[in-house]
Amino acid sequence: MKSNNDSSFGSSQTHLNGSIVFDFTKLQKQSNVEAIKLIQGACLNHGSFQVINHGIDASIPASEEIDSIFKLPLERKLGIPRKTGLPQGYSGGHAERFTKNLTWNETFTFDYYENDAEPLVVDHFKSVLGQDFECSGWVYQKYCQAMWKLSGVLFELLAVCLGVDRKHYKKFFEDGYSIMRLNFYPPCNNSALTLGTSPHYDPSSITILLQERVEGLEVFSNNKWQTVRPRPDALVIIIGDTFMASSNGIYKSCLHRAVVNGERERRSLAFFVTPKADKVVRPPQDLICREGTRLYPDFTWSQLLGFTQKHHRVDAATFPSFVNWLSSSKNLLSPL
Repeated sequence: MKSNNDSSFGSSQTHLNGSIVFDFTKLQKQSNVEAIKLIQGACLNHGSFQVINHGIDASIPASEEIDSIFKLPLERKLGIPRKTGLPQGYSGGHAERFTKNLTWNETFTFDYYENDAEPLVVDHFKSVLGQDFECSGWVYQKYCQAMWKLSGVLFELLAVCLGVDRKHYKKFFEDGYSIMRLNFYPPCNNSALTLGTSPHYDPSSITILLQERVEGLEVFSNNKWQTVRPRPDALVIIIGDTFMASSNGIYKSCLHRAVVNGERERRSLAFFVTPKADKVVRPPQDLICREGTRLYPDFTWSQLLGFTQKHHRVDAATFPSFVNWLSSSKNLLSPL
């Protein structure tokens, strides 16, 4: 793969249970070529790494606001409207069985559109939760704005590491939107029978995850599940199926899961970045020429999202099933 001598991505790294920690600010600690090799290794192997000194304002109390939602009475949470066929709204995962383990979590999901002039997150919170949640809405409006800005930097970094035009992925995703999910994992005194979230690959392009202090996130790396220990200054970056497809399979989608704690509650915030619904996902031409083949057919985000909501729940086999569904259906896009 090509390297790029532009050193605007400063870096230093440590290894935390197999997870690379990447520092944007330490420009002079090592050469950019070394940093690129580290990110390449993580994305080629298991599809995740961590970033510190990422510029996110620590004063945004995003994780602290989670309790204001999940501590509401159950009947009120169940009354939060969900859009048919879409993941937005409240969900109590421990009310459904997905595998032999009971999925033991609660989620609250909403959309974020960077280019909208109105504070849609604030309006959404007031609409579904009431005027008392306007302050919470502003917290998550600001948090999403910060995450979106960071995602642009990450897309540039990933492009450099792949040896393609630095702006390619940033431009591709700049008119897209994001799905923000708040996760709450109650304690369970019989955790052997439960999982916080079953093993899965995210269908989105990248996920920016903020963990609280309680362990739970595990990634499958080197043929075993490895804990990604929380650290208060780090964000976990997870490669999803859409970015894997747009890299022509060079970078791997990250297989991960969440486990529950027997005594302590766990919280996390997941920011899923996706392309515009009708934009065609395909690798840049120079990647196709370099690899000499296409691994996946063209598709749109609306097709993949619809598949996860109507045909196949997100798990460890979602994307191969989606490709098979595309290939055997009339939904296969004609090459442009």
